[in-house]
Amino acid sequence: LFEHAARRRLEQAVDQLVKQAQMCKALGRRFPDTLLVGPAGVGKSTLVWKISALLLNRDPLFFSGSGLRRPGDLLERLVQEGLAPKPLAIGTAPIEPCLIFIDEAHGIAPPVATALLSALDDRRVTSIEGGLYDFNRAVFLLATTDPGKLSEAFQSRPSKTALRPYTLHEMAGIIWLHGKDCLEGAELSRESCYEVAARTRCNPRRGVRALGETLSPHFFDCAMQQSADTPSLHQIAALMTAENIAAFYETQGIDYNGLDDVARRFLRYLQQHGSVSESTLRQTLALPHQQDFVETAEYLTRLGLIETSSAGRSLTREARRYLNANPPPDLRGRISRAM
Repeated sequence: LFEHAARRRLEQAVDQLVKQAQMCKALGRRFPDTLLVGPAGVGKSTLVWKISALLLNRDPLFFSGSGLRRPGDLLERLVQEGLAPKPLAIGTAPIEPCLIFIDEAHGIAPPVATALLSALDDRRVTSIEGGLYDFNRAVFLLATTDPGKLSEAFQSRPSKTALRPYTLHEMAGIIWLHGKDCLEGAELSRESCYEVAARTRCNPRRGVRALGETLSPHFFDCAMQQSADTPSLHQIAALMTAENIAAFYETQGIDYNGLDDVARRFLRYLQQHGSVSESTLRQTLALPHQQDFVETAEYLTRLGLIETSSAGRSLTREARRYLNANPPPDLRGRISRAM
């Protein structure tokens, strides 16, 4: 059942775009530029690799929006990969068939955005460093966790596909599947998988990383303390009960609902100051990377603990009850269903 849930979730995420890519490949049509919208860890990169393999049988070119500060950054990579000639004195230089993936597109610098929008329009010709380039044979896939920061042009020119967060059951299936891989076939119990899924916020990156980098080493050490012999992975898995996993996360300061110290400070600051802007919150919480802030804010919103308005982020009534309760109320029901 868990394996079915994990694999079915991946199929739901890729099915529509994969079918579209297959049709475009078979009929010789151009795949539409697409904006992927969704929280971190929902499979945007997986989609891009799959589509690039179907369309072109080659790897995509990956860029981070925040790393594209000038149009030349894009051109230099295309030239390096043999996909673009150097600027021509006269005429328009064609870009070879390729798939260009720009993650966190809301971080693209304005000069790059101007060049990209021209490459996304009907003519698909743009000026970069004094040369004209034709992107008719290139496909752009853009991704963002914060579509509100994209201009209307970036919202409207590409097709848009929304990827929803994983449910608790779907994430538990992924934990079970990856657990089998990293524990040599040993299967974690249903309750253990749910515990890891909830404590890691239904985030595949967090959950899978936790299995290999924190939980397995911790329970390896526990097994070593119980025996002089090197424990097998099956012995380690036997110690990974839901109760033991919960106890481990409690010592790490991660509560029943997956909230850590940063998330709690986020809520307490809003409790003291009311509506607060993103820049103020990031500075107060010492989160230099926007992705760390976005991930925490998205999860608190999903739990119904904060809301966003033109004035910034603020607490909900549920959050005030949450902060005053000891122990905190069970909010797992809010991550057990699709959004």
